[in-house]
Amino acid sequence: MRFELHRLRKVLGDAIGGDRRSVWLDPAIVTVDIGRFEQLVSEGTVSALSQACALYRGDLLADCELEDVQNDWLYPERERLRQLARSAFWALFSLYVWRGQASAAEQCAVTYLALDPYDERLHGALMRLRLGQGRRAAVAQQFANLSERLAHDLAVQPSSELTSLASRLNHAGRTRRRPFDAPSILGRGGEDVVDAPPLVAVSLFQNLSEQASLSVLSAALAEDIIIDLARFRTLAVLGRATAWAMTREPDLADWRRRFGVRYLVEGTVREAGNAIEVSVCLLSSGSERCLWADRFRGDLEGLPEFQENASRSIVAAVQVQVEAAELARIRHHPIECLSAYELYLRGRAEQRRGNPGSVESAFQLFSQAVQRDPGFGAAHAALALGWFGVGACSGSEAGNAMEYALRHAREAITLDPLQASGHLMHGMLLQTLRDFDTADHCIERALMLSPGDPETLAFSGLEKAYHGEAEAGAALVERAMTLEPGYPPLFAELMGKTAYIAGRYDSAVFWLRQSQNRVPTNRAWLAAAAARAGLRVEAAAHARAATATIERRLGPARLQEIGGPIAWLRGPARFRQSTDLAHYEEGLREAGLA
Repeated sequence: MRFELHRLRKVLGDAIGGDRRSVWLDPAIVTVDIGRFEQLVSEGTVSALSQACALYRGDLLADCELEDVQNDWLYPERERLRQLARSAFWALFSLYVWRGQASAAEQCAVTYLALDPYDERLHGALMRLRLGQGRRAAVAQQFANLSERLAHDLAVQPSSELTSLASRLNHAGRTRRRPFDAPSILGRGGEDVVDAPPLVAVSLFQNLSEQASLSVLSAALAEDIIIDLARFRTLAVLGRATAWAMTREPDLADWRRRFGVRYLVEGTVREAGNAIEVSVCLLSSGSERCLWADRFRGDLEGLPEFQENASRSIVAAVQVQVEAAELARIRHHPIECLSAYELYLRGRAEQRRGNPGSVESAFQLFSQAVQRDPGFGAAHAALALGWFGVGACSGSEAGNAMEYALRHAREAITLDPLQASGHLMHGMLLQTLRDFDTADHCIERALMLSPGDPETLAFSGLEKAYHGEAEAGAALVERAMTLEPGYPPLFAELMGKTAYIAGRYDSAVFWLRQSQNRVPTNRAWLAAAAARAGLRVEAAAHARAATATIERRLGPARLQEIGGPIAWLRGPARFRQSTDLAHYEEGLREAGLA
């Protein structure tokens, strides 16, 4: 390792930093293309997405031969970047289409399909674009090439949607150019504004083994998923009897259309030696595409625990994937055309991006959602979190923000007492106001209402740590990250702060580095964690950055008047125990804050 570092330093010089525990590249000197790619995708503008798509030229390290142990890291990272690229190219294509830039949209689609020739969604959109231009020969050639490739490589046929598109070529007569219709090109022709949560159906899982006893597990697992999904108030779930009767019908697609089911969860259970294997898939009813799939294995002896863990993991993944699919459906719709529910979805996406600009954007979208539908409880809870960020995370300069946050949290509970996020926000706010006993009751209520929701678990974990239960809090955040492996930067922040309170300083540094600029207080937490971990140089750098941020926010005179950065940071640090507050402030002082 030392020899390799020596060789790297000869090439990169001061770009490599390190200490006894870790090695890093200095972002002020070295630009990593993956980091730049991810940043551009998160910005989401035409210019940024265009640059991001130009950066992506295929699989990560496709031309490198790595050992098996390295492949264990490479393959998941490669797949993550593939998914990000797929999302970026589709977003750029959609923006070009909405702007009426047909040539740019076609070039974008052709570029990506050269990298991923099996993406049927983009193939369908490109075929509709060309059909609208009257280019029958181009569509016929595209469909023929795709059919041949799918048959040769995967031994499958194109989807029914693409086959239906291609069948239009067989109609007699000449195809005329039609007026440019962006929604139709993107597969949204005739789509209504959706002002209600999407309806999800869970089919009876199929028992593929010879053991009749596993039929009980098939039914119990599907029933657990229905019950736990129904706890999410931003989802609608079809009842068990109706869903299971529907899946026995010969024309399942017709039934789904009649009931308005937008997503279907189906799965199988089989015996694999002394183990049980459950496979599950989330389907989009409109396109029949598999949006997410996974496989779970467990021992027959530990059946009850396996059933509980599998159902919770499935429920958490379904909730995240449905929200992502709904967001993709309306991502590039004009704001004025969105319903309250769709504005809420857009706000959630901004909130999870984890940078200061997105926090403000989320706040505006939640405000519009509440204006459009004052009875939407989830939007009130989200707006309470927005005001909480303005107040609690702005130190002693909160103004009326906390009052507004409390008003929206209480309104969320009044409108929907079974919505966990309202109780969670109420608890966080009361903890900030030092009403610890009532706050703890609200947090426990939220956990009871939604025990499988990653966000409820993650936020509750930090509140438990503030309450003096650091290890229990860390366990909750860890569980949230297990349920949502592609966790947002917010989860890293919550884990970092919880780890610091628990005295796990190396872990705190690791997590807080991933979210250091999300809110103004994070740099200070990272400075304290680095100081306690013995990373003096890094701690001092973060302390200087935190001080500069606070000073820009308040001005030198006001900062001196309130007693300096630590006095300002004391406001959002809602510790119940004075010893925990002293522990936090000692870390800040060690880092160099005053």
